[in-house]
Amino acid sequence: MSGRLQSFGCSFFFGTDLGDENTGVKEEGAKTTNRAASKKTWPAIIARNLGLRYECYAWPGIGNDQIAKSIYANVKESSVVLINWTYIDRFDYINSLSEPANEELTICPGDNDSTARVYYDNFHSERQDKWRSLQSIYSTHQYLKSHNIKFISTYMDHLLFDTRFHSPPYIRNLQNQLKDELHRFARYNFLEWAEKKNFEISANHHPLHEAHERAAEIWMMKVNDLHEEYTIKDVENDDK
Repeated sequence: MSGRLQSFGCSFFFGTDLGDENTGVKEEGAKTTNRAASKKTWPAIIARNLGLRYECYAWPGIGNDQIAKSIYANVKESSVVLINWTYIDRFDYINSLSEPANEELTICPGDNDSTARVYYDNFHSERQDKWRSLQSIYSTHQYLKSHNIKFISTYMDHLLFDTRFHSPPYIRNLQNQLKDELHRFARYNFLEWAEKKNFEISANHHPLHEAHERAAEIWMMKVNDLHEEYTIKDVENDDK
């Protein structure tokens, strides 16, 4: 079977703690080199089992804005795309004072640098988190649909669909638009599901090999079905 599977997300798709990943070494004044995602994640396992070319654009610690940007920059037509949207309280920003200039960075709750402290003490809000992530996800899904690209979106943060707090009409309308397009493992995100199944979890809270192998079994048929939709379309076009 020929074709391509592309994955986008954070550490859960990059494969942090699976043992074969490499975040690379960054020398002073140089770009990071030898970056390599794990070949043991559930998207990678699916690609291997279905004979699809695999491209991973996930990266540890990034937020949903960077995930969306990576999709716009790298997605290819006729690919099956797997996306794992991350926690909404991560904040992506461009540092105009960085070297190299305009480096894209992410801060997370618990970071102890001065930028994170200023942001979370003074500017952070759950409402803005929801608004920013829902907008990014919605526009990205619309972009994929407009190019007839088949995709599956999973997500980590249940706050995306929380309606008890910080959910004015503009939030609820986006939630309603996306509720059928974002998928979980039953009622859980990937980490919660792995914990519920008593699969091994790393000290850094990443599901390990058994969880990825089982997740691949769960999603493989759906990925295969999406890939076959491309194949059927190609056959129909050849017959015209």
